[in-house]
Amino acid sequence: MRVLILADAQFAAHERALIERVMVGLTVEGIDAQLVLPKDRDLGAYSFSLLGDPIYYADRGLALTQKIRAAQIARQVTDNADDMEGFIDVVHVLGGAAWGMGRELARLLGAGVAFEMWRAGLADHAKGLHLGETDRAMFLVPERGFEPHLRKQFPDAMLRYVPWGAQVPDEPVPIFRDEKLIPIVLISS
Repeated sequence: MRVLILADAQFAAHERALIERVMVGLTVEGIDAQLVLPKDRDLGAYSFSLLGDPIYYADRGLALTQKIRAAQIARQVTDNADDMEGFIDVVHVLGGAAWGMGRELARLLGAGVAFEMWRAGLADHAKGLHLGETDRAMFLVPERGFEPHLRKQFPDAMLRYVPWGAQVPDEPVPIFRDEKLIPIVLISS
């Protein structure tokens, strides 16, 4: 599975640690993840210490050039392949300013798209996406508090509660048990 993590400038600047944790977590699970960041926004100074270099995209421009700018990203991701479908499974969009670009990328790549709806105010922005029946879109909500409000506004939308950060189970998982022997191996030079 391949995932594109597409972030807008504000989200990338303020949530660098979260983006890195998501990238590392996906990689640990065996998922190939590629980060896509806005260019010319001084994000190199934030030194994303990831497994590979990010792809940079033009986040500024006229609305009618968005498909062209999305195609530029898609060509980089697919190494200029003639058929772009099937290279990416999911485009995960972080930050409302990148939603339109994420929608276009998902359409070009034939991928599903997950929009991170990290604040309730993005509901109006979501209405402006003009998602069609062929768009495989999902909205991820990190807070239970505004999930019911969004479900009321988008009764047909695929909406999932996905909290940010490392999740700890309610009950600890017992590692050491009385009936099990614990082997320890020490190796030294």
